[in-house]
Amino acid sequence: MKRLDAVMNERNKTIDEQQQRKLRETQNLSDLCNQWVNKFENVSIISSSVLESHNHWTDAQCIPDIRAASEPLVEDIMKDFPEIESLSDKTMDDLPILCIDKVNISDNVESVVNVDVIKSAWFCLNGITSTDSGNIVVSGRLSSGHSFITVINKQGRKIRHNKIDKVKGSSLQHFRHCSALSRDKIASVCTSNQVGVYNIHDGSLTQNNITSLFDDIKTVDKKYASCITTDTIRGHIIVGTSRKIGLLFIFDEELNFIRALKLPEVIKWQRDILYHEGVLLICDAESKCAYAVTMDTSKTEAELLYELPKPDIDGLTWYPLSICKDRAGFVYILWFGDGKCIITQYSQDGQQLLTTKRTENGARCMTTLMTEEGEKLLVATYQSGKMLCYGLMLE
Repeated sequence: MKRLDAVMNERNKTIDEQQQRKLRETQNLSDLCNQWVNKFENVSIISSSVLESHNHWTDAQCIPDIRAASEPLVEDIMKDFPEIESLSDKTMDDLPILCIDKVNISDNVESVVNVDVIKSAWFCLNGITSTDSGNIVVSGRLSSGHSFITVINKQGRKIRHNKIDKVKGSSLQHFRHCSALSRDKIASVCTSNQVGVYNIHDGSLTQNNITSLFDDIKTVDKKYASCITTDTIRGHIIVGTSRKIGLLFIFDEELNFIRALKLPEVIKWQRDILYHEGVLLICDAESKCAYAVTMDTSKTEAELLYELPKPDIDGLTWYPLSICKDRAGFVYILWFGDGKCIITQYSQDGQQLLTTKRTENGARCMTTLMTEEGEKLLVATYQSGKMLCYGLMLE
């Protein structure tokens, strides 16, 4: 009996070890599948913008983003299953590069609508963005004690509205800016040093206070977050800072802090920023210039690449206020000077000024929107809360 017990115990031990090994293998396989699912969802989110559009140019312009999102998924599958062979005889590198030489801004405003937000004496519209799902989001200061995020349609009608309390005890203003993060989410930052992610569908807002990131910075000026942009492929939120801070703060889409990036000393005050083709474009309100700098999150300092050409019109000094890009990669900057506002259009690399156009005095921020009629340039005014729509026509 003792011998039989010993044999059974040894057998049970072997079975337990096999079960544990199988359990670990199953868990590893489950984790791997979850990683694939997450990456596939990223591909699906980007690809769905193509499927929703009836514009063939839009389809073509989305190919680079779809490719960038797909590559990590394909690499992981090929690494784990090397026996899988590609079914395609041609790779993306074999295909000709699509080049759009020109985008024309419509001569006249196609429409002007009032943004459906209750306007008080404190009202300021500071930010506007759009998503691939066709939503428009505006943000700013609503009252003496609140900022706001509002989802609207092209007619300016309110779809969803959030009134957000000012940070108690803060001496900072509460101007709120926004930038699209995905089809359903918006990254937002308030000058009271609140960075957050807003869900368009359910109106939920998750925020973190980032005041502590300024603790070691010595300056007599107020220290606050001044603007925001996103790297939608990597899911990064990039926050600009106020006068003489000289830093960018980078977060992931869960609002985890990744790192601070030091900017070249020539850049004094980030009024607006745009992540574009691996480069960061910066509107500097103090130097009255727009710059391009490197955007390598593995490093601690950005390098100056070039200054974008300044507008030369009416003999005025122009201050850059807002920056955005269209689907073809052309860059647009809104400038202010002596009560007037103009829009400049630049080549895809930002180094050539192509067009200068007058717009509504009091304009503050811009974005682009894809519609069934093609892409539009939306310009929002600061205090009156108007939204002007210009057509963008490909050649």
